[in-house]
Order: sequence, then C-alpha cells, then structure tokens
Amino acid sequence: MATRLSDALELHADDLQKLGVFNGFVDLDSLFYVDPFLLKDVKTPELKKSYKQFKKHFSDVIKLIISSNQKGDIFWRNARSLLTFKEIPDICLGYSKNNNKGNAVGSKLADNLLNTASQIIDKGIQDPEIFELVGLLEEHFGPDRISDMTCRIIIGDLLNYTQRVTSELGLAKTIAITYKGSKYLVPKYRRPIILVPEEILTPLPIANSWHEMEIVSQHNCTAPLLSRLV
Repeated sequence: MATRLSDALELHADDLQKLGVFNGFVDLDSLFYVDPFLLKDVKTPELKKSYKQFKKHFSDVIKLIISSNQKGDIFWRNARSLLTFKEIPDICLGYSKNNNKGNAVGSKLADNLLNTASQIIDKGIQDPEIFELVGLLEEHFGPDRISDMTCRIIIGDLLNYTQRVTSELGLAKTIAITYKGSKYLVPKYRRPIILVPEEILTPLPIANSWHEMEIVSQHNCTAPLLSRLV
C-alpha cells in the first residue's frame, strides 16, 4: 500500500497543507509535474529566483549553440552537457507506478534536444522558453521529463525550501545531504526526501478511454506550450 508523505513523517495532512507542502507518496510517483511557468509568480520565498535560474540555464545553452560552428565542437559539447540531466529519485512526481525514479535526460535525448533546438534557433527564435516546447516535440518526452529537468536546475532552491520546512515542522527523523559543497537537513523515510510546494505543480493527464488518449497526447505534446509562446 502506498504511503503518503504525512504518514511517513508521522504528521497530520493539515500540518503539510498549512505550509503549502505537496502531500504526495513516498514510495511511488504521484501524478503531478513541476511546471516551470508556475515559477514565474511563485510565493514560496526560496523559489523566488527559480524561474530566473531556469531561463538562464537555457539562455546559456542558446548562446553556446549560436557560438558553435559545427556539431561536435567545444560549444556544441558544452551545450549538450547542459541538456543532460541526472534523475532525482527523491522527488516523487511523474507517471511511474512501481517506483519513484525520475526519467532523467540521457545523452541520446540530449542530442535530440540539441538538434531540434538548433533548427529552431536557426529560424531566429531565441527565447529560452522554447526548450519546454522542444522537449515536448521530441519523442519520449513529456511534462514529466520537463519536470525532471526543471527540478534538476532548481534543486538548490528546493533543498533550501525543504530545510526550512523541516525546521518549522520540528521533524525528528532527518538526514544531512550535501549538494555543491553545502549541507541541507531534510526529512528521512528510508531515504532522504525532497519536499515540493503545491503551488508549482500541475496534474498529469490520465487517459481512461481511447477518446481521452487524444486529449492526453495533446497535453503531452505542444498545445500548452504553443499557447504560452504565441
């Protein structure tokens, strides 16, 4: 049976709700994803600069692509490196039914992203937000992978948020983890847990019939992003 975060931390659900913490499952994915566009108007103090950080990451990629003279040169390789993301298994979001491992973006998917982004940039479009659109245009991509990318970029902010909430809740079961030379005290339930505020989450679409498959497909592809970029 799946375990809610509140149960794992021996809290009432209201304790998390009052602080705006997403009360997901700790042993499998919840059907939500981090929507980077919701970072624009976020109220969580630790995430106030997260959207700026998100845009800067992809602005740097665009600059490298523009500077590249051919595939495989140093600018191209550095851009590819910025588009390769390790999974974050301690954030329980996505479609997985049997575990909570992130999707991540490996070298093959990074190459696909880079090639597609390069084609779009060649057409004169240089908005960093195109990378969410580029991701959704690629095969094997969807909101859950965009979410993983976003979480990886803003992981430092999420850790600061988690540490503050851990302190405010007075949690006894904690563990110190290190990220880029800094230590963070986070909740522990069999493993470290990284908390996520509800305000940056959007439900993932679920298809219960063949008719609904088309709706889910549209959500997982271009419709939401086209509306934001047009």
